[in-house]
Amino acid sequence: MTKRGLFAFFFPPEPRHLAGRRWLKIVLRGVHVLCAGLLVGAYLFGAAPGVRGAWVGAAVSSGLLVLLLDLHETAVFLVQVRGLVILIKLAVLAALPWLMGF
Repeated sequence: MTKRGLFAFFFPPEPRHLAGRRWLKIVLRGVHVLCAGLLVGAYLFGAAPGVRGAWVGAAVSSGLLVLLLDLHETAVFLVQVRGLVILIKLAVLAALPWLMGF
C-alpha cells in the first residue's frame, strides 16, 4: 500500500459507516464501564490478584473494542483531545498489572 493509500485508509474523506454502530457502541461502552467498575471494586475489597487481573483484561479488551470501532469510522479522533485521553487511559489500564501487582 502506498503512502497516500495508507493515509487515505486511516483518514478517509468521509467517515465509514457501519450498520448498527450506535447500538454496538452503546453496548460496548456499557460493558467497558461495568468491567472498569468491577475492577475498582475488586481492588477496593481486596480480591485475589487473579480476579483483579481478569477484570483488568476485561476492561482493556472492552476498551480496545470501543477504540477499534472508532478507528473503523476514521482515525481523525486520535489527534483530538478525546482520542489522546482514550489512548492514555488504555495505556494506564494496561500497565496496572505491573504497577499494582495484579
